[in-house]
Amino acid sequence: MILVNAPPVFLRTLSDEREEMGVSGEGYMMKNLLCCFILMVFMTPAAAQEGRLPSDATHHTFKNTLSIYYGRRSQQWFSQIIKNPFAVDFLDDEILTVAYAREVLVLGSGFSVELEGYISRHMYEGGFVELGGNLFFRFDRFPWNKYLHTTFGLSVLGPSYVTQVSERERRNAPDGVGSKFLNNFMPELTFSLPSHPEWALMLRIHHRSGVFHLIKNITVGSNFVAIGLKRRF
Repeated sequence: MILVNAPPVFLRTLSDEREEMGVSGEGYMMKNLLCCFILMVFMTPAAAQEGRLPSDATHHTFKNTLSIYYGRRSQQWFSQIIKNPFAVDFLDDEILTVAYAREVLVLGSGFSVELEGYISRHMYEGGFVELGGNLFFRFDRFPWNKYLHTTFGLSVLGPSYVTQVSERERRNAPDGVGSKFLNNFMPELTFSLPSHPEWALMLRIHHRSGVFHLIKNITVGSNFVAIGLKRRF
């Protein structure tokens, strides 16, 4: 009952604290997301199981994953980033994302399927929020995995909803308005030490678009090149 009645006072307290600290809304949101991620990491069962993993543990040993990543918008189109990832020109637009994923199916031959949900904070144009989900297909059978465990994931389908359509997306839309709802297409690489598969460095392209004109005739959306950390449990 205390929690049910608390939110209005709690929200006012957070707002007052932010104003007293002189922190911007975007910076305050980033700090809160980082704090939440740290709390979630150390509240997971994996924290208690540290040091007791089987010698043949891989990312399949864990069914759940928490991720946090930071990205910057690229001037290049998605295909241009893929062709030459080391020649990306970045804009000032930034994104911070917290995500939770669960492995739902192991297909064999190194392939598996995951479902992911995420919340992102876009830190430009006044700041706005993105909510979305991904259906990831992941492959992990690389010949060098005994030295550096590597996985490649690809989400080809998933909803992306933003509370505000960015100016760049409006400019690229045929109708000049754009759409709050678009589709995700996100390739991802992860790298972890074989002795600590519960932790992984991640590289991702956070891409949303109209699926080749299917959504409001939109082709160009937005591309954020991101780096982050995964915690499996």
